[in-house]
Parts: sequence; structure tokens; C-alpha cells
Amino acid sequence: MDNKKKILMILDNAFYPDLRVQKEINSLIKLGFDVELICWDQEGELPEIEREANFIIHRIKIIAGKQQGIKKIFDLFKFFRKGINKIKSLNTSFDFFYIHDFLMLPLGVYLKFKNKKPLIYDAHEIYHLMEWEKYPPFLSKIIFFVEKKLIKFADEIIVVNEKRKEFYSGYIKNKDIHIIGNWYDPYDGEVISLREKYSIPEDGVLISYFGVINFDERPVDTIINSLIKNKNIHFFIAGVGKHEKLISEMSSNNERIHYLGWQKNIRKYMHDIDFIIYYLNDKRKYFEYTAPNTLYLALSHNIPLITNVPGEAKELIQKYNTGYFINNLEELKSKIDFDVKSNTYIDKLKGISTIKDQFKWSENEKKYSQIFNSLIHS
Repeated sequence: MDNKKKILMILDNAFYPDLRVQKEINSLIKLGFDVELICWDQEGELPEIEREANFIIHRIKIIAGKQQGIKKIFDLFKFFRKGINKIKSLNTSFDFFYIHDFLMLPLGVYLKFKNKKPLIYDAHEIYHLMEWEKYPPFLSKIIFFVEKKLIKFADEIIVVNEKRKEFYSGYIKNKDIHIIGNWYDPYDGEVISLREKYSIPEDGVLISYFGVINFDERPVDTIINSLIKNKNIHFFIAGVGKHEKLISEMSSNNERIHYLGWQKNIRKYMHDIDFIIYYLNDKRKYFEYTAPNTLYLALSHNIPLITNVPGEAKELIQKYNTGYFINNLEELKSKIDFDVKSNTYIDKLKGISTIKDQFKWSENEKKYSQIFNSLIHS
């Protein structure tokens, strides 16, 4: 008889995969749990059922256009209805319901009370701030109100950094809020040399941006246009988004700009990267709460980060000299030494080496063990 505790995860994207969720599932399976995943396929392009090595993905296909705003609520309720039916059809008694992000929280609360089982809420984002541009102000306020009411029913709450913990602690009392960072273990997979593939000379400096391609939110285009005048700099961009066509055109018009498209495993391209860029529009409401995956990727691959993002990224740079914190594009040109053989650069590599082991994903497994042991014995 299988005595493993069973976890049902519910996710608001199609799991392409979602790298954070993938790591979470792997860790929970390693700790001895069975995991099944139900997710919302909003593009309808992936298989409805997909069997990974050690878990099953169930995708519910409800097509939802991008930038729908308030109209997305109707699709969300369709997902709830189909999701509940899908869960019934699995005919499985789950021991825990693990919900990712705000949109899935109402469904999680319903499942908790219907099945009388614990609910784990993993808030990857502070949704009403992250998505404030998509909704009218009154709706953002309603979203925040609903989250504040429903989150009280979660048995365990997970966030990704200290800044967000401080935010939620402002209105959640008498509950622990756990930090599970977007960290990475050392990489031992396939490696592709960008320097060799693109015949970049030895004195060429490789700068990367990997992430959402939306110049309104992340003005990587202005950064490229500013730095590409330096004849030794080569840019590598990967990701998809609103302005991927424009970035592709920039790549076509300049042999030192390379657009890699969307990559399932971006880590295989990081061996030759000299700097990683993570630069946000500082007028966005979410600016101070961001917890960039790029920060932790940079640490795990020994690459200095260039960023304007406050919070942990700024703190690590200032305390341990792990990269460059800049306030504006002028500092991008005046403050950064792009000579990778300089003592300045070498000192930043040393700074990364002193702290990188603190940000291994395996450290999060200890936290998961504590969270679920507490639930099992409560």
C-alpha cells in the first residue's frame, strides 16, 4: 500500500515548465511526497496530460488573450469549474492543496474546506501590484481586499524574499510566513559556448539579458542602444514578450546583438557570459518588491549582475561587491568597468564566491521539510 502523502498543486500557467515550480516539485518528491499538478493552459498549445519522470501534469485548456484586464475574470471562473471537475475525475484523496499565486487562491480555499485538508499558498508575486497596469484602480483594490480575506485561511504561506514577507506581515498576524527564494543549485548540465558559436574574439565582452521582453517594463532596448557603441560588447537576449519582434529586428540589424528566442534551459548558455543585466522601469509600482531570478542565476554561475533594482539585489551588491548597482542609464556607461581582466572585475568574482553557497536551492528543501512536518503533526 502506498503510504506517501499526496500533494495537489494548482498553477495559473501552462508549466512550460515554470522553473520555480519544477524545482519545488522535485524537492517535494525528494522529501517523499507524491505530487500531481493541475495548470491553466491559456494558449492551448501543450498536451492535456503529460507524464514527467516522477509526476503527472494535467492541463486545462481555456484560451485567454493577453492584456485582457477585467475580462480575464470570466475565463478564471471557467478554469475553476473545469478544475473542480478535473479533481473529481482523478478520484484521489489528496493530503495537501498547494496553490501558486493569487488567481488560484479562491479555488484553494474552496478545496481546503470541501476536503478538510491543509492549504499552502505560494505567493510568487504581490498580484495587485504586479498587475496594476492591467486593471482599473477600483479592481486592483478589490483584488487586494480579496487576497487579504482569503489568505487568512491558508495554513502555510510562502513568499520569495524578505521584502515581500515584510509586506504580507503588515496584515497577516499569528502566522509564519516562509521565504523560499528563487535560488539555484550548481549547474552540471549541457554547456554551449556562445563565444565559439558566434566566433567572438577573446577581447569581446558578453552581456546577457534573459527574461520577459517588454520594453515598457524592462527597457533593455535603451541599454543595448547605449552600450553597443562599444565595439567589444556583444549582447545575448533570450525570452519572449510584447516586443520580441523588435528585439529580433535589432538582432538582424547588428551582428553583435543576438536574440536566442525562448529557451527551455537558459543555463546551458551562461558559461561565457561576463555580465548579466536586470533593469526595470523604476516608475512601476512593483519596482521595490521585485525578486529577480536573474540575481540568483548570476550568483550560481559566478557572473556579476548589473541592476537598478533595490532590495536584496542592491544589498548583496553593496555588501559583498557582487556586481554593479546603478541609478540611471548614465551610470551604466560611467560607473561600470567592462574590462574582465581588471582587478575590479576579479574582485566581484571573489565577492560572488563568498556568498553563492548561501543561495543554493537545496537550502530550501530544509524549509519545505519544516513546513510539511508542522502540517503533518498539527
